[in-house]
Amino acid sequence: MIASLKMKGEAVVPRTPTDADSPTALVPANNPYLAAKDPWLQRQFDAKLALTDLPFVVGRGPVARGGEPPLHPDLKLDDTVPFRLSRNHFMIERRDGSYYVHDLRSTLGTIVNGQPIGQHFRSDDAPLRAGENEVIAGGVDSRFVFSVLIA
Repeated sequence: MIASLKMKGEAVVPRTPTDADSPTALVPANNPYLAAKDPWLQRQFDAKLALTDLPFVVGRGPVARGGEPPLHPDLKLDDTVPFRLSRNHFMIERRDGSYYVHDLRSTLGTIVNGQPIGQHFRSDDAPLRAGENEVIAGGVDSRFVFSVLIA
């Protein structure tokens, strides 16, 4: 069963990844961590964040006249115009014993281990594999480059 999120009164059910039968899709693991890979991003948070309370939402911090995002990000990051990071950009979640990155309808999408996901791509979800995973929020030349470690 796929968990749903409440976004301002409506339930949003993430799409199932099309490659769910691949060996990387169903890797049972524990102790996931999120870290910044880009030195610029490391200045915003320089520690490995344990992902113990899932889903874990990453997004942009508030700006003047921006309003509240549908979800409250667990990690709010600074960005400047032109924005690369959406207010609710992506989340890391656990389903059926495996970890996934789910793009939250961000404007520029998310790239997980080289696979683009988001509303303009084939899927909103990408599986995380055991070991290190690269997650880029906001396109190929974005500085929002993360490492998600699944131990």
